[in-house]
Amino acid sequence: MTTPNPDERFIERELAEPSADQEIFERLGRDIPDHAALFDFLAARERHTKRVFAIHAERAWFKHFGWRVIRPFMLTGVAAGLFFAFFQGTVDPTLGTMVFLGGAATLYVVIQLFAMFWGQRNQKQLPRLEADFAERVTRQLEQLRRDHAQPPS
Repeated sequence: MTTPNPDERFIERELAEPSADQEIFERLGRDIPDHAALFDFLAARERHTKRVFAIHAERAWFKHFGWRVIRPFMLTGVAAGLFFAFFQGTVDPTLGTMVFLGGAATLYVVIQLFAMFWGQRNQKQLPRLEADFAERVTRQLEQLRRDHAQPPS
């Protein structure tokens, strides 16, 4: 019986109990000391990539959120403004202020509800993403085992 490839053991350990990326790079640096500097570089690059991604994702999220939510409310605001302009003589200023504050509160509540709905919808994609990742890593592990089982020519 052949001994398992160190890569196989490493991947099996990660499939059984996933670690944070930083822990993986530290463990690789200990297990393969000749390449510790390379793993330190990869860890720094991974942190940098995540930070840059977060900045880009935030901008994209605000752009998406803004157009998706604010556009209908702008149209509603214009319609309400036209309504009040038409009935300006019959609306008490105190009532107008109260309606405005009620509208602002409603806008806040609706935005929160939309954000919660979109967050839940996106959250439902996580199990599929996790399964796809596990499947890809399992295929890679099987390929390593096949390559390790075949004697070099």
